[in-house]
Amino acid sequence: MRGLIVKDICLMKGQAKFMLLILAVTVFLSYNTDGTFAASYLVMIASFLGISTISYDETDNGYGFLFCLPVSRSQYVAAKYLFNLLLSVAAWIAGIGVTVIIWLVHPGESGLTELLITNLFFLPVIFLIQSLMQPTMFQYGSERGRIVLFVVIGVIVVVCYLIGKLCELTGIDLSSWMESLSQYSVGVILLVLMLLSAMILLISIPISVKIIRKKEF
Repeated sequence: MRGLIVKDICLMKGQAKFMLLILAVTVFLSYNTDGTFAASYLVMIASFLGISTISYDETDNGYGFLFCLPVSRSQYVAAKYLFNLLLSVAAWIAGIGVTVIIWLVHPGESGLTELLITNLFFLPVIFLIQSLMQPTMFQYGSERGRIVLFVVIGVIVVVCYLIGKLCELTGIDLSSWMESLSQYSVGVILLVLMLLSAMILLISIPISVKIIRKKEF
């Protein structure tokens, strides 16, 4: 499995100039935005870059070659999840680094501690992104998978909007419910979100394994 991760790292080295460009753009855009932009932007870019390695594996019957090696399909899936999580976390750390540097050069209204705590909530988001992206890409492939993924995200946004409108019509006050969460510490809320997102990730992995085992190469 280590060899699979090394393979993906070598593929990412080919994107080094693009990643440096993205980092420069992030620094430029972060100067006049809130302190959560850098981490969120870099995590999203890293997620799509990591998923692009599946496209490389599909090219020229790459799967057929990979599975001729002493590598099981479950190991392949595990390596993909691990690599993409590591890449996203590295992007998250880089985003926090950009946030800290920008704040030191140009302090905003929010304190540095507040910004760092806010950025911690992107960790469960990373788990959720991978839980959604990986099975989609394995099922539909890199090209159609991107389209399906955008459609799914769009449906989620619409559903959330409709839930908000439904709550307004039925007189349910979401703001008061959100305020009730303030009685809990940030650490407790973050821990609960991390546990929930980790559970979803653990459910996503066997789904991806089942998908890849059914495929013929």
